[in-house]
Amino acid sequence: MDEKPVLLASMEAEIAVIGGVMEVPETLVEVAAIVRSGDFSTDLHRRIFDTMLAMDAAGQPIDLLTLGAW
Repeated sequence: MDEKPVLLASMEAEIAVIGGVMEVPETLVEVAAIVRSGDFSTDLHRRIFDTMLAMDAAGQPIDLLTLGAW
């Protein structure tokens, strides 16, 4: 039987990635080259990351206020 490996999630790392992009939104392009929304372990983190990508594609600023309103 071929089982897929289980990836262990680090909640702290996920929060650091999201927080880092919120702190320095210009890093999103570099982060998105390495990290995909499916790499996050929680639906909330996946949705936040996808929203950041959509905001960036739309030319919207990414910060706590705009992210919450998007």
